[in-house]
Amino acid sequence: MNITITSTFFNNLSSDFSNFLENADDYNVIIKVGTAIENLDAKMFEAHSAILRARCSYFCAALSSNWAKKEHDKFILTLPNTLPDIFELILKYLYSGSITITENTNMLGLLATADELVLEELLTYVQKFLITQKTAWLKQNIYKVLDLAFKLDTAKELQEYCINIVTCAPKKFFASDEFCSIQESALVSILQQEEICLDEQDIWQHVIEWGLTNTPSLKNKELSNCQKEDCIELAKTLAPFFPHIRFSDIPKRHLLNKETLLPEKLQEELSEYYSTNVFKSSSDLLPPRARLCSEIITSCHSSLIASWIDHRDYTATGKVCSPYRFKLVFRASQENFSLKNLRREHLNVPIIIVAKVAGTGEVIGGYTPTITSTNKFIATKDSFIFSFRVDREPNSNLDDENSNVDGMENRESATKKTNTHAPIKHVLSRVLLNCWERAVTDISLGFLSFGMSDLRIGGVLDPKSAYCKRGNYELRIRNVDGPFRIDEYEIFQVLKVAPSDSL
Repeated sequence: MNITITSTFFNNLSSDFSNFLENADDYNVIIKVGTAIENLDAKMFEAHSAILRARCSYFCAALSSNWAKKEHDKFILTLPNTLPDIFELILKYLYSGSITITENTNMLGLLATADELVLEELLTYVQKFLITQKTAWLKQNIYKVLDLAFKLDTAKELQEYCINIVTCAPKKFFASDEFCSIQESALVSILQQEEICLDEQDIWQHVIEWGLTNTPSLKNKELSNCQKEDCIELAKTLAPFFPHIRFSDIPKRHLLNKETLLPEKLQEELSEYYSTNVFKSSSDLLPPRARLCSEIITSCHSSLIASWIDHRDYTATGKVCSPYRFKLVFRASQENFSLKNLRREHLNVPIIIVAKVAGTGEVIGGYTPTITSTNKFIATKDSFIFSFRVDREPNSNLDDENSNVDGMENRESATKKTNTHAPIKHVLSRVLLNCWERAVTDISLGFLSFGMSDLRIGGVLDPKSAYCKRGNYELRIRNVDGPFRIDEYEIFQVLKVAPSDSL
């Protein structure tokens, strides 16, 4: 019987070719690098045409008889806009198949050069390296990274990751002075996302600011000072964004003096929608962004909570068509944990509050049909409080006697996707019928409390504090009474929607 054994010795091969690059005496290619970069000394590199052709399709074309230029029997190539230190890394990579990255490596320069030289393997590697090893740096330099990523058709993975960063924390992104420097294609991609956690009227205002900055004749000009001719020019700049803005989710008062920027057909459709609150199938108007925008709960949680609002206490699937949409109106970490920053327009409406308990993995929260700031109790028979807990996590604080178990989806993060369905215990506790007049306190004191102390979130002296002790509600939602800490909390306005617009 014939036996065939194949062994590989890539380490030695890589080392030998590295030495060949450093010590050869038969180079036949000279590459001039960085000749067009200001305030930078250009540098010449020597290489072998056979290796360059074998390893890089760009050089295979550049060294062909149709393109190559020769002097004294040597090919002369020029990479005028490439940084010499980056090309040195790439040349070593072409010879040895390895690359050394340090803290000082210009990763964006490496990505751009890998794209220019059509080095697909290196393009994939650099994007993955940035995403997995330089996450904090990406967030700190998001505008610079977005700018390059959207200039490169080959950087799709990095584009998607950057868009996810923006989608999860848009308030800071849009508010920065650097926002107006991003490319049109990047802004379009951001506006196409369903999960932008920002009010649509704020998105629209920032898009207008981008338009003013990127219309040459209108730089440094306020919209209020624009004449008719200015508005026509601005509308041309904004035209690519109109199909992606959810004008139906912008209150009419926020469009005053701005509707003239819109195409006439869109103005008419918007006017009709404001009158009827009905979407026509032929309309260009998009419905409100429908997906849940939360860093604490999933769409499965929201569907379960929606069933509780309708008193369907035992509905346990997150895939049902919900008659409600949860619109994020407050995220504590973005508002200095101060309820004083909750907009007045979000008072006197149904809200859900959810909070993440520090150190335990629990999610607690409550629902009230209204919220006020009048220093009075809110009387309602429909409020309830709840808690969620992933069963597999240790140190559960849930009282097993009160718990139900349902299949829930884990939250899908921007950096790691999972299809795991983990059992989650929940406790649902409704206000007692003889306590409904003290169901909820208002927020005038800087915290929101259900009952006297069944669930309190926030505080003036310690805004990250919380407290639970059963009194006015049916069940305790935590196994341990008393104070505890929270890492984050969110408030959602509960909106009634047509079935076709449901979560």
